[in-house]
Amino acid sequence: MQKFIRFTRQNIFLFLSLIVPALLLGIIYASIGVFPFGSRSILISDLNTQYVDFFAAFRRIMLDGESPFYAWAKGLGGNFWGLFAYYLASPFSLITLLFPEAYLTEALTLVTLLKVGCAGLSMSLYLKFGRKAEGPELLLFSLPYALMAYVLVYSFNIMWLDGIILLPLVTLGIEKIVRGKSPWVYCLSLWLTLVTNYYIAYMVGLFALLYFVYFSLIQEERVSSKSWLRPAFSFFGASILSIGTAAFTLLPAYFSLSAGKMETNASWLTLTQNISWLDILSKSLFGAYDSGLGRFPNVYCGVGILFLALLFFGAKSIPIRRKLAAGLFLLFLLACFSTQGLNILWHGLQPPVSFLYRYSFLFSFLLVGLAYEAYRQSADSNVWRLLVIFCGGLILIGAAAVHGYDFMPPAVLLISGGLFILYFLIFLLLKRKPLFLSSVLLVVFLVELSANAWVFINGLDHENGLGYQERASYYKTGNQLLPVLSGIEKNDRDFYRVEKTFYRTYNDPLNLDYKGITHFSSSFDRPSLVFLKAAGLQQAGYQTIYRGATIPMDTLLDIKYILSLDGAINGYGEMSRNNGKLGEVVTNANPYALPLAFLVEPDLAALSIDDASPLVFQNRIFEAMTGSRDRPIFTPLTVQETRLVNLVQNEGDGTIRFSKEKPENDASLEYFLSAPDMNPIYLYLLTVGDSKAEVFVNGRSRGFFGENSENNYVIDLGRFKPGQKISIKLQLKRDTLTLQEGAPFYTLDMQRFSAVQKTLAANPLKITTYDDTSIDGQVDNPSGQQLLFTSIPYDEGWSVLVDGKENPKIILLDTFIGVYIPNGNHAVSFTYHLPGLWPGTIVSIFSLIVAIILYSLLWHPKKP
Repeated sequence: MQKFIRFTRQNIFLFLSLIVPALLLGIIYASIGVFPFGSRSILISDLNTQYVDFFAAFRRIMLDGESPFYAWAKGLGGNFWGLFAYYLASPFSLITLLFPEAYLTEALTLVTLLKVGCAGLSMSLYLKFGRKAEGPELLLFSLPYALMAYVLVYSFNIMWLDGIILLPLVTLGIEKIVRGKSPWVYCLSLWLTLVTNYYIAYMVGLFALLYFVYFSLIQEERVSSKSWLRPAFSFFGASILSIGTAAFTLLPAYFSLSAGKMETNASWLTLTQNISWLDILSKSLFGAYDSGLGRFPNVYCGVGILFLALLFFGAKSIPIRRKLAAGLFLLFLLACFSTQGLNILWHGLQPPVSFLYRYSFLFSFLLVGLAYEAYRQSADSNVWRLLVIFCGGLILIGAAAVHGYDFMPPAVLLISGGLFILYFLIFLLLKRKPLFLSSVLLVVFLVELSANAWVFINGLDHENGLGYQERASYYKTGNQLLPVLSGIEKNDRDFYRVEKTFYRTYNDPLNLDYKGITHFSSSFDRPSLVFLKAAGLQQAGYQTIYRGATIPMDTLLDIKYILSLDGAINGYGEMSRNNGKLGEVVTNANPYALPLAFLVEPDLAALSIDDASPLVFQNRIFEAMTGSRDRPIFTPLTVQETRLVNLVQNEGDGTIRFSKEKPENDASLEYFLSAPDMNPIYLYLLTVGDSKAEVFVNGRSRGFFGENSENNYVIDLGRFKPGQKISIKLQLKRDTLTLQEGAPFYTLDMQRFSAVQKTLAANPLKITTYDDTSIDGQVDNPSGQQLLFTSIPYDEGWSVLVDGKENPKIILLDTFIGVYIPNGNHAVSFTYHLPGLWPGTIVSIFSLIVAIILYSLLWHPKKP
C-alpha cells in the first residue's frame, strides 16, 4: 500500500494530465445538456451520420460473431475491412462492448473523453522522459496539447484521436534513436499508430521523417556523417518493421481502398496558394472558431503557448542552429497549409472533402514543444526581449482586426490582446521565481483553455448544419424499425434486400443490420457507386441513396421490401403497418423482385456503362439479359407544351441553357404532358454545372434536383388516369439552369416488363444456405451455355465453385459478378476471402521475427 501511495505521489501530475482535460471537456458537455446532465448526446456531424452506425455494426461483429471481412449492409455488399481499419480499429472501440445497446451514445462520450485525456497523458510522458520535465510542468504543457483546437473541432472524428495520442510517443521514440538508444519505443508506437488508423498514421509517418532530420540537426554532438549512420539505420529499419508488422491490417485495407477512393490527379499537385499565412496565424488566437468543416487550419493551442513559442526564438541561451532548424520546420508546415500541392500531399494525394488541413495537429505539437523549451530558458529573457514578443503578438492581433475575419469579432480580439498583456506581465515579474511562475501559468492556462474549449464546443453546437443531437433521435429509429425488420425476416428466410424512403442516416442498413443499398463512408466500392448513378439513383459524394429507383431497378437488385411513411410505393402490395414515433411505417412487398442470382443471355457480357440516360441504360440491361433487341421496357413520352416564366432559352453543344431575364424575380420552366395509360411515368433531367431546381408535380413539391451532377436522379412521377393532364414545373434556385438535350420523360410498359421479369425469374439460383461470406445454391440451365448474373459487386475476394470445381468469374455491367454455367443442374458456391489478409499476415509474422532478432542483437536497451 505504501508503495502504491509513493508511486501515486511521484506521478500525481501524470495522473492529472489524464484526468484534467477529460474532466474539463466533460464539464463543458454537461453545460450544453449532454446526458446524464440533459437529454442530448455528443452525436454531431459525421459522428452522428456515420460513425455511431459503424460502432453499432462493430458491436454485432464482436458480440454476435458477424464477419469483420464482408458486410451485405454496406451498399450492395462489400469489403468491410477497409471500413473497420479506418473507423473502428482503435482499442478504445472495445469500450463500447461494455455498454448495453441502449447506451451506445454514452459509450462514445466516454471513449471521446478518454481519448482526450490520454492525449494529455502521452504528452506528459513525452515531456517527462524526453525533455526531463517534472511536477506542474507536466500538466502545464500537456493541457494545451489535449485541448488544442484540432482536438475540439475534430473531436467527432473520433478515429483520428488515436493519432493525437500516439504522436508524442512516436516523437519520443525518434529522440531516443537520435540519442543512440533502442528504437523499440518508436517501433511500437508507430506500429500502434498504423494499426489504429492508417490515414492519420500516414501523416504521422511523414512528420516522423521530418522530425528525425530536424532533431538530428539540432544535436550539438552529431556533426560527422558517421554519427548519423547508426541512428538512420535504426530509424529506417524500425519504420520498415513497424509497417511490416502492421501489414496484416494495412494490406487488406490497401485492397479495399483500391476499389474505391485510391485515385489522384496530377492537376491537384500545383503550387497554387490556398490561403495566406495571416489566415493561418489568426487561427492561433483565442476563440478563433471558424467552422466545424475546417475552412482554415486549426492551430490554436493557447495564447500562452504562442507567446512562449515566439519567446523561443528570442531566448539568448538557445543556440542559433536550434532556432534556425525549428524556424524552417514551422515555415515548411506553414507553406504546406498555404500551398495546394503540398497540402494534398499530406492528405495522401487525395483532396479532403470538408474537414480541411487534417494534419494541423502536427503544427500545434511542434509549438508546444518549442514553448516548453522557451519556458525552461525564460529566466534569461530580459524586458526588451519580452517586449518584442509582446509587440509581435499585438501586431498579429492588429493584422487580424484589419483583415476583418468573421470568426474573430472585436471582443475575441480584445481577449487575445488581454492575454498577451497578462503573459507579458507574468514572465516579466515571475521569470526568476519558477515555483510561482509554474503555479500562476497553470491557473491561467486552465482558465484560458477551458474558456476556449467552451467557445469551440458551443460554436459546433450552434453552427448551421451541425449541432449536438438529442439522444432520443438516435434510438427512436431503431426502436420502431427493428420489430418491422424482424417481422419481415420471420416470414421470409430467403436472401433479399430491404430499402426505405426515409432515413435517420444513410448508414441505417449497417446500424439496423439489414441488406440495403444506401451507404455513406469514405470506404466505398467505386464500381457500385458508378453503376447506381448510371442507373438513376442519387449518388452524392461518397453517398449512395435509395432515391431515384425504378420498378426495374428494384427488381434487378433484389429489393424485395420497401419501407415508407407515404403508403404504397410503385403500386407494390402493402404487407404491414407499424405506428410509432416516426409515424406510420408501411411495409411494401415488391412482387417482381428477382433473386440474388439468375441466368441471363450471354449478350450481357458485352454491355458496359456509358453516358446514356439512366432509363435508356435500363432498357439496354434488360434487352441484353433477354436477348430481345428493340423491345424496350421504357418508352419516351412526348411533351405537349413547354412554358417559360422569366427565362430565356439558348441551345448549343448538346445542352439547353435557361437564363433569368430579371435575376431578382422568380423563374420557372414548366412541362405539360398527357398520360397515355396507367403505366408509371418517370422523369430524368440531366443538369449541368451548378444548376438547381425544385420540382413540382401538379403543384406538389417533389424536392430539389440538380445542384451538381452527383445529385441527378430519376423522379417517379407516379401513375395517372389515361388522358389526365400533368404539370411538371422546375422552380429555379439559381440564375441559370442548364440541361443536356434528350427526352426527359419515359413511361414504363408494365405488360412488357412483366414478361421480361418472368423470363428472367424462370432460371434462378436457388439459395440453400448463406451467411456473411458464403452462398450455396443450385441452378438449372436447360438451354446451353448461359451467364449466371449476380447482384454481388465484383471483388477479387470472391471465389466461385461450380460442382466443387473453381470456376472463373467475370465482371458484368462493369460492376457485378457473372459466371458462365454449362448445361444441366449444378451446385454453385460463392466464398469470400479477404484480399491481402494472408499475404499481410505472413509479412507481419516475418517482420515480427526480424524485429525480435534485431532487438536481441542490436536494439536491446543497455543496462546502466
